[in-house]
Amino acid sequence: MSKLKSSRKREVTRISDKITSDEKLMEVIEEFLTRFHQKINPSIDGKDIMKSTLGYSITRASSKLPGAGDGVLLCAGHAKRGDIIALYPGTVYRRFEPVFLPSIGNPFVLRCLDGLHIDGNNRMLSKVIFKSCVGRDSEFPLRAADVTWLTKNPLLPWNVGQLVNNGNGVYSPNVAYQEVDLYNFPHSVSYLLPNIWYSGPQERHIRVVALVALCDIYSGDEILSNYYTLVHV
Repeated sequence: MSKLKSSRKREVTRISDKITSDEKLMEVIEEFLTRFHQKINPSIDGKDIMKSTLGYSITRASSKLPGAGDGVLLCAGHAKRGDIIALYPGTVYRRFEPVFLPSIGNPFVLRCLDGLHIDGNNRMLSKVIFKSCVGRDSEFPLRAADVTWLTKNPLLPWNVGQLVNNGNGVYSPNVAYQEVDLYNFPHSVSYLLPNIWYSGPQERHIRVVALVALCDIYSGDEILSNYYTLVHV
């Protein structure tokens, strides 16, 4: 409940609030996932691959915010303004789709600016729905999306954006949520993305939400978010 109570509505006062261009985000996401795919090995920690590829890495850790529980920490390296720190995982619901039931008592439903919703809850009905959608859309030998973010040890360290807490008057936000549609994303690495359409891939793209650095972030800093909206039921 701490996430829900401390969240603030995202305010957009101009046509675009983007920190980094969509083209740059798409380029970085595809390049990083391609390199991660090439380096992945059971004997290598995903955080080490992230550090060697991007220059920084993140991990799940206890938050410094009172009562917030878990959060996300930059555990190695140095990220600069405009860098992608994490991705917000979950099932993507179009505006006309039934998000009401999984949103009940769920503080992890993020509302995009165009009315799409992403359910980043890794438990209960939300977890069942995500895994079911991945099973439906997967083509052997690769899954349609990453399911390891549902666990405490995700394969890709990036896929923990739902755990990022909101900043407050004492601790300022150092990331903001930026939406981007990935068109014609390579199937060979799409299994590393943490998002799946609720009703199937009717379009040739998938919506992702990147948490983009607002300033330089150093090893030991907690990742804290800027404005975003939640479903209130």
